[in-house]
Amino acid sequence: MNLSASGIARRIAEIEEMRRKGTERQLTINDSGMIIHAKEQDKIYIPTATGNIAHLDDSFVRVIMGPYGSGKSTWAITEIVKRACAVPVWHSGRRRSRWGIVRNTSGELSTTTLATWLAWFEDLGDVRKRQKPIMTYEHTFNDGKGIVELELLFIALDRPEDVRKIKSLELTGCYINELSEVPKAALAHMKGRVNRYPSKVFCKEFYWSGIIADINPPEDDHWIFKDFEENSFEHHKLFKQPPGLIKDEDNKWVRNPYADNAAHLPDNYYEMLAEGQSQEFVKVFCLGEYGSVGFGKRVYPEFNPDFHAIEFLYVI
Repeated sequence: MNLSASGIARRIAEIEEMRRKGTERQLTINDSGMIIHAKEQDKIYIPTATGNIAHLDDSFVRVIMGPYGSGKSTWAITEIVKRACAVPVWHSGRRRSRWGIVRNTSGELSTTTLATWLAWFEDLGDVRKRQKPIMTYEHTFNDGKGIVELELLFIALDRPEDVRKIKSLELTGCYINELSEVPKAALAHMKGRVNRYPSKVFCKEFYWSGIIADINPPEDDHWIFKDFEENSFEHHKLFKQPPGLIKDEDNKWVRNPYADNAAHLPDNYYEMLAEGQSQEFVKVFCLGEYGSVGFGKRVYPEFNPDFHAIEFLYVI
């Protein structure tokens, strides 16, 4: 193959970029949070009070619940990266893990879940993307301790074939965005798909594996309430965030200065959100309490047993 001078220069630049990505730190994790060394400007993540507690927990299933704007999804995606960096070295002298990221519909998966991921980690290391059979992102980056390889499978559950794909996955972990909007069967199936990659044949050292999720509060007859409040399974843990609003001495709603992520929201964010809304809306989306959305339907979607039901539950 004959290359022009400009072609040779481009090839040299590509090789230098590949070399740089293999040796230059692109991520820093410390006691206070995480720094993503992006191309234009570093992105700094400092966990909320509830998020920090949830980061330090090793429960098999962890769910963070709270009002709008409380940093739930940001906690979840940074938790993925933190856990990826904590996997032992096993693959070609590198740490490699595979995560599923699940949302109830392909539209919301693209416009919210993927958008949140890209807002923080779009240029984390060397990024490779493919669309089929499942939308996949592969990040290869250096966290200062060596190379980390993180594979992400973005999965929507709005088609029967997407639900069936869950049954064949082998994952390190899974993040379910808006858990209350997916059927209980999705969580049940995922319990059997995590803790599968890497297998003990290839990685004999212990590593955490499990499921993380975020939710706005559903109604108190939702399966989430039953499984995380009434039954209180040993390896399931629910983390509740503080309300965005509190009552003042005049019984008027005012901003809660101790709300998670309050420093990154406009001072009147929750007051404006609550204005003109029903009591149930305020209860769910401003206070982070169980309740209905107040729009004539429940917080969670209809359950179709032919589509979503399973015959067994994975026992922890």
